[in-house]
Amino acid sequence: MNRTEMFLSAMLGAECHALAERAWGRALGTPTTLGRQNDAAGSGPTKAQPTSPHGPGPGGPYRETEHGMVWDRATAHGTVPTPLTNFTTRIREQISHDDGEEQRTVFEIEARLRDRTHQFSVPAERFVSMNWPVEHLGAAAIVYPGTTVKDHARAAIQILSGDPPRRVVYTHTGWRKIAGQWCYLHAGGGLGASGPVSGVEVDLPPALEALRLPDPPAGGELREAVRASLKVRSVAPPRVTWPLLASAFRAALGPSDFADHVVGPTGAGKTELATLAQQHFGSGFDAQHLPGSWSSTGNSLEVLAFHAKDTLIVVDDFAPSGAPQDVARFHREADRYLRAQGNVSGRGRLAPDGTLRPIRRPRGLTVSTGEDVPRGQSLRARIFTLHVGPQDVDWSRLTEAQAAGREGLYARAMAGYVQWLAGRYGRLRGEIRETVEAMRRGLQGRSHRRTSTIEANLLLGVELFLEFAAEVGAVGEQERGRLREESAAAIAEAAAAQEEHQRAAEPTRRFLELLRSALASGDAHVASVDGGPPDNPRAWGWRSRGVVLAGEEPVQCEPMGKRVGWTAGEEVYLDKDAAHRAAQAASGQAGEGLAIGSQTLVRRLKEQGLLASLDPDGKHLEPRVVVEGVRRRVLHLKRATVLPSIQVPEPAQEGLLL
Repeated sequence: MNRTEMFLSAMLGAECHALAERAWGRALGTPTTLGRQNDAAGSGPTKAQPTSPHGPGPGGPYRETEHGMVWDRATAHGTVPTPLTNFTTRIREQISHDDGEEQRTVFEIEARLRDRTHQFSVPAERFVSMNWPVEHLGAAAIVYPGTTVKDHARAAIQILSGDPPRRVVYTHTGWRKIAGQWCYLHAGGGLGASGPVSGVEVDLPPALEALRLPDPPAGGELREAVRASLKVRSVAPPRVTWPLLASAFRAALGPSDFADHVVGPTGAGKTELATLAQQHFGSGFDAQHLPGSWSSTGNSLEVLAFHAKDTLIVVDDFAPSGAPQDVARFHREADRYLRAQGNVSGRGRLAPDGTLRPIRRPRGLTVSTGEDVPRGQSLRARIFTLHVGPQDVDWSRLTEAQAAGREGLYARAMAGYVQWLAGRYGRLRGEIRETVEAMRRGLQGRSHRRTSTIEANLLLGVELFLEFAAEVGAVGEQERGRLREESAAAIAEAAAAQEEHQRAAEPTRRFLELLRSALASGDAHVASVDGGPPDNPRAWGWRSRGVVLAGEEPVQCEPMGKRVGWTAGEEVYLDKDAAHRAAQAASGQAGEGLAIGSQTLVRRLKEQGLLASLDPDGKHLEPRVVVEGVRRRVLHLKRATVLPSIQVPEPAQEGLLL
């Protein structure tokens, strides 16, 4: 195409565009510049008088018509109406969704298309793109083509909408300072020292919508509710019920750095007990409708834990099953979620522009239920494990307690407790950490540091609830003292059981258990220092080559599996890496494996005082010994450490040849 052809093509394109504008001008009932020139020949273009800082007219250069929104585009020949959309839109309201860490603005929009009115919400960050009309209005919604039409359409909506009213909607539960006063948020609004707080809106994720407290009762109704709450302790052994009640009372004080885990066989009633604690924050919960489930993704549970601030949420049914990778996934998700709860930490996230967004850390208290306990010593230090046996629950009392929960007695007790806390919260929140630390020091030496911290937190929750119960007349001073002693004894009993869980998951103890399993199953063996069978060969992973019949001499033994060490008398010398691999392999059948490497294992064995000797050079924990004619570095342990009791069956007790 030569230059002349290109010029003519451009002129024809401009003429076609002008014809389209004149057609739209007639359809919109607005004469174009050319139309005015035809009506008043020689009079020249009409100049509009500005009435808005944005341009002519009250909407600047933009206006609404029955056919959509129009841009009155100023040209050298006058004002030309240019169609932007075939629908009209106004922003009716601006809503700030406040999650306590950041605010996210959403526009409430009203649009009209073909005599139909639509109302919907658009996040502010999506509004600018103008890609939402088809999503909400359907395929008939048109934003006309053009390099700047979308920008003008967006500007038209904003200018024509004026300054829409603004309001704040909170998207979390728990304590917020509103208008200078502490207010506890829940799905139904807010509670303060004087009762319900007007003008407070809360919008929670669907799974948390039942976190709804009633208006706080008073007088006899409040005393009845408090006594009903305290009766929950009689449904099962106090070592289970008191920690659950204490967790509910503690959750209302602020974020907690631990979780409860109620474990027991199917049908033992663990979910039902956890539900009673959950009903303190909403009567709409039951065993089939709880906030979380371990079948959910880890990300979704993290979101719930973030929005459920200063409250308790139950995550139900930790029951790993299926293929090994499925079991591993269950434990991996539990480790991530419960570790975050125990550390009050979350994962960092990036905003679309590459900046760091606020971290969504757990801000409440989790009660988990399951048929198994999540793996790992450090994880188990962050959870308070409560065992429920098949005969532990009093089912008749449980039925009565469930009826009280459905009637809202527990939620009314919590509402009264929260109102009582609201008048003191400014002082209490600054004292909680110091109070817990002081109580922990009083428990020091009796249990693991984390366990004593959990115990102190639970005791604080009980102490404050009993103070509240005494003030409202639900319990007398004598009964208050008795309940304080009863709760302390029950929580101490649960803490003692927690210590056993800690010991069971301790890495060196677990290593020795797995090593014994590998020797007993024939997956590994220990030889004498010359490489032959040791004393009591069957205990060390050796098996007879044949069958010993009555009157015959014992046959020779042969080693089974990999060689992991050597023994001489009371001494055992382990090959560090071989023994570690054998223990890890045994964990595939025995369940929980080792979460530490071989070198860390050596240091832990030393810390536990299990190494019989160290290298004299002072640089190594593994001394050198000569075994099978070779000088090797080994782990030196005593036989009683590896095999505390050796019971060897008589060879004749093995199967007989047929």
